[in-house]
Amino acid sequence: MRTKLQQRKDSGFTIIEVLIVLAIAGLILLVVFLAVPALQRNGRNTAMKSDVQNLLGGVSEYLSNNDGKAPNDIAGTGDIVITDGTTPQTTKVRASTTVTYTADEPTAGEISISMGQKCSGAEMTTTGATTRSVAVLYHIETSGGTILKCAES
Repeated sequence: MRTKLQQRKDSGFTIIEVLIVLAIAGLILLVVFLAVPALQRNGRNTAMKSDVQNLLGGVSEYLSNNDGKAPNDIAGTGDIVITDGTTPQTTKVRASTTVTYTADEPTAGEISISMGQKCSGAEMTTTGATTRSVAVLYHIETSGGTILKCAES
């Protein structure tokens, strides 16, 4: 004859064991769902910073190749054309990034570039700038929205 303890062990998992497994699985899913958006946001921020550096490098190369002559147009999406009307040069950014040649604040996903400007915090200024100074405004994403950033060369 079997005892009550042996009969209970043969009947399967207890409700407590099932609940513990479900709780652990729920915690793992919660961590994954919280981490994925942050990873995507960091990837977009890294891509935007890379676009800004590519653009600043392209303008610096243009200035070097043209004896310091500043371009009068820098605009586009994807393949950015930097030109003074006669000597165009192309720099690549992501196809989703729009570049405008203005000192105005860009919207999210856009880059504003201006010659003869320097960065002062998250703004462009002419204080201390030379004709070869280049400043770029762009947004990066945070968990609470976007932050305006400025980079210069």
